[in-house]
Amino acid sequence: MRNISSVLENRDHRYIPGYLPAANTGSDVSRRIEKILDEVAADDGRSVAASLPRMVFFNVGWMNKYQGMSPEDPTLGRHGYLREHAHGFESFNFLPEEGRVFGYQPRTDKIWLPRLGGSPKAETVEHVLVVWLATHPVSMTVLVVGWYKDATVYRTPIVRMPAQGDGAGQDEIPYTVEARAENATLLPATNRSFRAPTHHSMAGGLGQSPVWYGANDEFRERVWRYIQGIDRNLSLPKAPRRGRGGPPRNTDPELRRKVEKAAVKHATDYFTSNVGGGYDVESFELEGRGWDLEATRGDETLLIEVKGLSGNGGVCEFTPNEYAKSHHNDHRDRYVIYIVSDCLSNAPVASIFRFTERGAWEAADGRQLMVAPLVGARLTIVDSVASNTETDPAE
Repeated sequence: MRNISSVLENRDHRYIPGYLPAANTGSDVSRRIEKILDEVAADDGRSVAASLPRMVFFNVGWMNKYQGMSPEDPTLGRHGYLREHAHGFESFNFLPEEGRVFGYQPRTDKIWLPRLGGSPKAETVEHVLVVWLATHPVSMTVLVVGWYKDATVYRTPIVRMPAQGDGAGQDEIPYTVEARAENATLLPATNRSFRAPTHHSMAGGLGQSPVWYGANDEFRERVWRYIQGIDRNLSLPKAPRRGRGGPPRNTDPELRRKVEKAAVKHATDYFTSNVGGGYDVESFELEGRGWDLEATRGDETLLIEVKGLSGNGGVCEFTPNEYAKSHHNDHRDRYVIYIVSDCLSNAPVASIFRFTERGAWEAADGRQLMVAPLVGARLTIVDSVASNTETDPAE
């Protein structure tokens, strides 16, 4: 079993709990184990490369940039320290120094490294995916704000003095994780949509501690797939703009139209951004196609229906045409339902749904849309004098 753990670790996967990797695994033994692992993975339809990395989640205060203690970017949150201070030490979490980033977690609790595959006596664990969470200041939902890949996690915090950014040189900050700067990804505030479950909504969900190891393997796998998708988007070149992109301007003062306009702009900004895939986006809102936007990148075209909500409720409606197109075999695999809550606030939140192999509309974080088809009727006013139809006696 220790030989298997050694091979798994060499592939940057978690080793078998309770079986530390063997120090010397022969090449012949390694090849046989690798062959078996590949065969097992093929049998259940998955590649070994898709195995989960070691993963830990840190819950910090909400900021837009985490580039220092700028007065324009306060740290928002419910941690005790933030009740009396405008900024937390997490302010520097995504500010590189000498090619590295250093991560602070509130309360600086010691990390239980065996949960990350480390030995009980180890002081560090390497090759860890560190996912940063924060509570959205308007919706109060916990969202993924960024991550460090291939990071080093320390059992005991190490103290350092930041040398760059607003507030540098004022306080020594204890950090528990570091990574190469190129392995750190911070999502723009408007692109943060992946929700983390709390213990109120899921057994094993995020609790009071700022350190969390994920609810279960299914959730951690969703997180890993989400991060791989974002990283893939960031690695692709942006599609050339054709000059027709973006929603048309509309000066309608009514609230509903303002919400719709804000939602379409949010969706357009997301899909044209690097995080959203760098698509070229065109608006077809006025053409009645059954979707509002088309996002094109190379040979790929997404059909995006946008729904805006002025509050944070989760109910919206499809027209008959939108419903039919979203379920049509020719469109369903490319159809995206993009719902924006709190549209007119300074911190709207998007939920992005795609039709999955489970036969449901799902977001990357596992939330689903409950679709309830409604039956309507068409009412037509006719000239009663010209009509030759008889009156229904029941009326």
